[in-house]
Formats: sequence, structure tokens, C-alpha cells
Amino acid sequence: METQAPVMGRVGWACPLLAATLLLAACEHAPDLAAARARAAEPVQRYDTIQALAGDATLVVAGTQSGAVLRSTDQGTRWTRTALAGASLIGLERCRDGSFIALDFYHRVWSAPADAGRWTAHALKDPANPLAIHCDPLGRWWVAGSRATLAVSADQGESWQLTSLKEDTQITTLQFVDARHGFALGEFGTVLESGDGGASWQRLAKIEGDFYPYAAWFRDGREGYASGLAGTMLATHDGGHHWVREDNASGAALYRLFVHGDEVWAAGANGTLARHAGAGWVAVARPQGSPAPLFAATSAGSVVLSGGPGGLLQVVHPTTQQGS
Repeated sequence: METQAPVMGRVGWACPLLAATLLLAACEHAPDLAAARARAAEPVQRYDTIQALAGDATLVVAGTQSGAVLRSTDQGTRWTRTALAGASLIGLERCRDGSFIALDFYHRVWSAPADAGRWTAHALKDPANPLAIHCDPLGRWWVAGSRATLAVSADQGESWQLTSLKEDTQITTLQFVDARHGFALGEFGTVLESGDGGASWQRLAKIEGDFYPYAAWFRDGREGYASGLAGTMLATHDGGHHWVREDNASGAALYRLFVHGDEVWAAGANGTLARHAGAGWVAVARPQGSPAPLFAATSAGSVVLSGGPGGLLQVVHPTTQQGS
């Protein structure tokens, strides 16, 4: 007759094993969270998408999709971080008096004094979808966006005056070259011009091919440049009345136009930085690492700063870069 070991016997064998396991667990060190805490305390996070940059050799400010303001006083070597609650910053500009304004996708304009140390929110009802921000030579704040709407504030966001073409058209770029002359470009090749400080806007001939502008920059009332889909680059030499296509040797779509030194530069897809040369555009630098898109860029004295997804903030020294 077969006999079975008592149940208590099997448990008895298990008890030493359980005790040994508990003893080993007790001897193991608790997880070291110091490295994780250090990463979380860093001013630039891997989840940051840099969407706007503005500044100069002494101070550069970056705006992120998650509403953080990053600030550097040493040309991008070190940064400090300020969180703006519930914000997503899509545009940033430094006014002539040194102050900053930032465009929040969630219908606000944020302003800060020249040290960018304190940010104040100002409500913005229209445009319904704000896309571009500009501080004109008189210090007025301009916002452009959907429904071909332009909003201007002469009292630092306390009140806004609207101009709308009442069309289903997005105005994506806006700039005044002096106190009276301004240009605005939008989808479907829309070109608007003002010669009276924005009191009225005149529609110029459309750019052919339903041109969609990512960015535009005017040197004065006659010379200007615009970037669009599929790497299209255009230039005007008569104040936006006529546009000519320019060669883009970089082959990349260029999302931002800015000035470095006396040259017009651009930043865009595939980590591309380009500059205007002759009647075309040539790539002058490529950030190290993966070819992430550059959504923002600015001149910071002797260097160029550009930014994109993954907390990318790239410092480029143009004098050490080889053209391509």
C-alpha cells in the first residue's frame, strides 16, 4: 500500500526556500532613484519639442510645445526652465525694447521683460487659430491666423483690434519692416500689404501654385523671401508684387527664416540649416546625431541656435562648418 508524505512535510520543505528568498531580497539594495531624479531636474527634457527661439548674444529664449520657457545667457551652453501652466508655445519674438512676446496655441499671448524672468498671460479671442506673432517697430503686438484674421494690440494685450478678410484662409506670417510698411502671407498664395501701419491692408496678386508659406522675411519694403511646401523657396524684389523661384540646394523644406550677421538663414527638415547665397540656398551646417526636423532657429551672436523634438537644442558655429 502506497503512502503519501504528510502535507505538513511538503510545507516544511518549502519553508527554508521561502526564508532564503526573503533573506536574499532583504540583502539587495533598494533601487537607486538618484539618476532618475537628476534627469527630471534637468532644464531640458527629452519630451520637449522646441517650437520657437528668439534672442541675441546675451540672452536666448526657447518655447516648447508643453509650455516651458527655456532661458540661456551663454549662447545655449546652459539653460534654466520656467513652466507656463496650460500653455503650448508656437511663436516667440523679441521686441525692439528688449522685451519678449510668445504666442500660445491656447489663445493667449505671454509677455516678459528684457530678462525673460517673469511671464504674464494676456487673453486672445481671435484669430480662432493663432499661427504667427510679431512685435512691430512701434512696440505693438500683432497676431495672425485663421479666417485671414489679423489682431493688433497697442496696449500690451489689454485690448485688440481686428482686421479680417472673412475667408477660409490661414495667415501664417506677418512682419513690419518699419512703422508703416507691413506684409502678411497666407495659404493659397495670399499676399497682403499695408502702407499705413496696419490701419488697412491691400491684397496683392496671389503667388502662383496655391503657395503655402511656412515662413517669410523681408529686409525692407522691396526685398523679401518666403519658404513653402516641398522645399520651395521664393524671392521678391518689388515688395511682394512679383515672386521668383530660387534654387534650394539643400533639398529640404525650410520652416523658419532668420538673419545671422547680414545673411538670411533658414532651418527645416532633416536637421537642415541653410543660408541664402546669390540667387539660391545652400546647406551650411548639419547638427550631429539623428536628422531631426528643426522647428525653430535664431542668431545668438557668433553662433546659431536651432531646436526641434526630443529636447533638441543645437549650437552651431558657422565659421567652423563646411558648406555643402
